[in-house]
This record gives sequence, C-alpha cells and structure tokens, in this order.
Amino acid sequence: MTTFEREVVNALAACRLQPLSSDKRFVVSVGKLKPETSLSEKQLAWLHALGWKYRKQLLRHGVGIPDTWRNDTHSVQVDSVEENKKLEKWIEASK
Repeated sequence: MTTFEREVVNALAACRLQPLSSDKRFVVSVGKLKPETSLSEKQLAWLHALGWKYRKQLLRHGVGIPDTWRNDTHSVQVDSVEENKKLEKWIEASK
C-alpha cells in the first residue's frame, strides 16, 4: 500500500460512515493491514470508489482525492486464481 493510500484509509476511518455498512467494514479491515501489504485490484478499486464517494469529507481531514480516481469507480474483472492467491496473502497478513 502506498503512503497516499494509507493516508486515504486513515482519513476514511475518521470520516462519518454509516454504522455496520460495507464501506465501514472495508475501511476498518484495510486499516488493520500492515503498511507493506499490497492491496488486490478489487480492493484498490473499492478504495478509489470510497475515496471519490467521500472526497468532500476527506478534504476536511487534509486529504485531496485526484480526479483520476473518478474513473476508477467501476468493478474490476480479475482472474480468480490470481485473486485467491492475493486474498490468502491478505488474510495471512491481517492475522
């Protein structure tokens, strides 16, 4: 995870997200990851989507979202074998 992505995750954790929502669960789970852990393509796409969705709140926390993240709000098609390997690594890293 890049330093900017880590800043976005930390700022999202400080934003007002609906309790028990998938957005909040994602932010909490990614926030627990070690900084050197890389995100899968789907996780990056979701982070970009959340960054764009909550961009006004993020500005209040000192994080500006680039316009390029606007186009990344679509779902990403990934090879399931590759995704499973990344998911296994992600689960191990979060333990």
